[in-house]
Amino acid sequence: MIFAIIILGIGLIFQLLKCLFEYKNNSVLKLIMKSIASVSFFVAGIISFLYSGSNKEYSIILFSLGFGMIGDVVLDIKYIYPKHENIIFIMGMASFFIGHILYLIFLINRTNNILISIVISLILSLITLYFIYKNVIASKSLLITGGIYITIILFLLTLSIIHGIEHVNTFSIMFMIAIIFFVSSDLILAFNEFSGNRRLSLVVLNLLLYYIAQATIALSICFI
Repeated sequence: MIFAIIILGIGLIFQLLKCLFEYKNNSVLKLIMKSIASVSFFVAGIISFLYSGSNKEYSIILFSLGFGMIGDVVLDIKYIYPKHENIIFIMGMASFFIGHILYLIFLINRTNNILISIVISLILSLITLYFIYKNVIASKSLLITGGIYITIILFLLTLSIIHGIEHVNTFSIMFMIAIIFFVSSDLILAFNEFSGNRRLSLVVLNLLLYYIAQATIALSICFI
């Protein structure tokens, strides 16, 4: 486990450097720093998986981390090719979407109160989307895609909390906390990108919450 922690620490350093280069506005260096940080949490996840000696069924978490890593790299490519920003953004979100679906599959198979989770997540989605649609500026296609994405992540959030309540152990609690940070970072990203007033402070907050979330998921595998 110590090796996973060391790698995550290295990744955090590069993520902090990525935050610094957000202020310097150097697209190439931002991509390099973010890529190294993302590879770090994925490698840490693999090490944690080997350390835990988990069944192969838990490898779905590694695949989710992998899609998160891919999504990270793709999203930062948009700053190098601004003319294709929208399509690159959608591709990056699609990668995260696949990762979230895998997390949903993982949680659905281990959570009893699915119906309650659906009801709660739908209520949360309606409230959240109402607020976001009143405050963002984006094309109709992006609003629809974003609405579906947000509904999915709020369902994931609800499931992770209920799963944490049903299974009180180190893994489920760490996983729940990670998803809370993950969803928070996604909502900040969506609002900041399309509010018409992109703030660097929110970009940095999004990046830090996101890395903490992925690092926590990677480390939680040690306790499966």
